[in-house]
Amino acid sequence: MDQDTWNRGWSYDFGAGDVTGSQDQNGGAVAPQSCAGFFELWGYAARLKEFFASLEGRSSVNLSDLFKLRDRAREIQSWMLNLRSRQISSRFDAVRQKVNEGIDSDVTHHEADPGGGQVGTGIHGQRF
Repeated sequence: MDQDTWNRGWSYDFGAGDVTGSQDQNGGAVAPQSCAGFFELWGYAARLKEFFASLEGRSSVNLSDLFKLRDRAREIQSWMLNLRSRQISSRFDAVRQKVNEGIDSDVTHHEADPGGGQVGTGIHGQRF
């Protein structure tokens, strides 16, 4: 995807509902799908971290095999997201920043009105 198409895809506000339904309802919208993919990758990394933590300290697990398995998992992760390209790396950082801003906005909004209001809408007029 060229940079102009990427930039246009991020030129509008979208909400958490757009991200969670991006595969079905947004007809290929760049920004919601990118955020959804970011969350999938984040979840995958968290599950891997939990998996390896559960194996550490077990006497039945060979440390050499555990090291090889962890190294192989890192290799597979690098297939999912190759950050060696400057363009891909900067796009990944842009998605990460957008997600962080949305989460920060939701936390701030919730802290300001913990008993009411709508949480989960993000930045730019309470939208992602």
